[in-house]
Amino acid sequence: MIREKDFSSMTKDTKVQTGDTSSFLLKKEKIQYLLKVFHEQGENKNLFGYMVEINGLRWLFSTMKELLDNDNHFNTFIKKTLWSQFFPFEQIIIFVRNVLTHTQEINPILDRENIVRQKSYLLDKNITSIWMNFRYADYIDAWTWSKEYGVSFSINFKNIKQWQKLFDVVSLHTLYLLAELCFNLCEVYKQN
Repeated sequence: MIREKDFSSMTKDTKVQTGDTSSFLLKKEKIQYLLKVFHEQGENKNLFGYMVEINGLRWLFSTMKELLDNDNHFNTFIKKTLWSQFFPFEQIIIFVRNVLTHTQEINPILDRENIVRQKSYLLDKNITSIWMNFRYADYIDAWTWSKEYGVSFSINFKNIKQWQKLFDVVSLHTLYLLAELCFNLCEVYKQN
């Protein structure tokens, strides 16, 4: 949206709270500059920024998979919290982590190596697709925002093909919502 409309005139100084007693200030002028640059560049991609973004997602989903695999207390907490949504959550984490870890492409692609084991595992169990419809209000007791907010996706593993682009299977927007869910689950875990 910021590439289509220039929002730079609507900015203001924004305080970002980073803790109970710590914060930093995003200055209006810096925000204006960045919004103007994004708008003027249109569809041109900032390659370095894009690679940082992809590597950030790779790190996050790899870390979440490692926590689920190696920290029994965390795994138990996530299973109890997500209950019926745990299996699709775990499968999407595994899927995205495998694709992002084994590709160095600008547009991550599905290679046989990073999908065949999971696809076989699911199809052997007669699971052709995974579907997740997570609404925070249904699973997180402390949730006070919109009852409709969450993340939804489905992946049909039967139809996944080698060399398909990851973002054709799971949109970048969905990955950000999933990353936000991972962060929020970790925050709730720390509070318990």
